[in-house]
Amino acid sequence: MKRYIFFMFFLIITPLANAQTLNVFPQVADGVFGDGGYYKTTFMILPGYDTSSPTITCTLVLYGLGVNLDGHGSASQWTITISQDGYYASSSAADQSLRTGYATLTCSEYVYAQALYSYYAKDGTKIAEATVFASAGDIGGWSSYRMIADQRGGSQLGIAIANDTDLPRTYQVTINSVSGRVTIPARTSTGKFLTEIVPGAANAVGILTIESTDLSGFYVIGLRYTGGIFTTLPAN
Repeated sequence: MKRYIFFMFFLIITPLANAQTLNVFPQVADGVFGDGGYYKTTFMILPGYDTSSPTITCTLVLYGLGVNLDGHGSASQWTITISQDGYYASSSAADQSLRTGYATLTCSEYVYAQALYSYYAKDGTKIAEATVFASAGDIGGWSSYRMIADQRGGSQLGIAIANDTDLPRTYQVTINSVSGRVTIPARTSTGKFLTEIVPGAANAVGILTIESTDLSGFYVIGLRYTGGIFTTLPAN
């Protein structure tokens, strides 16, 4: 279970060069496991180079969870104000049982948005950390993504899919001509290992495609996990 949650935390879709007014984090998590280990998320926002307004206003909305950012109490929606030459960086408190979901960040100007995900042991020792970039929400997501899946040598690929629409959607996941499907309710996200969706994918290597069956836009992230080592995988 811990490894299942762990892969959700590391995502990358768009390069840092792409500033957006709407950014989507397909998977966000915060809170404490039963053994006392816990996760925190730090949201980081930097104004774009061509910002014209002296002040930027952003709204961070979380779906499926609320977070306590820097001790200001738990909420699922936050209003953030940033000066033209400033920045924003705020961490969740991990003061709840582990919760997961996804988040959207809508800003009045173009910004670069990132999230820093940190995993700690019960005694506060930091075990793992990664900075990842939000996906571009300005285009409404794509209806199809590809990534290279390599599950040889005991590795596993985890994927998280966010359905930021008002209807349930079904997605087809295919590798080496073997497919499986997953249905996700409206305004929710789900995270699964590839083998949970396509049981025959153990030890497989090849191009993984993820497609919405009705051509609706969505967002996806990937993590290749080998023992205690992990790496993010871009979805294109």
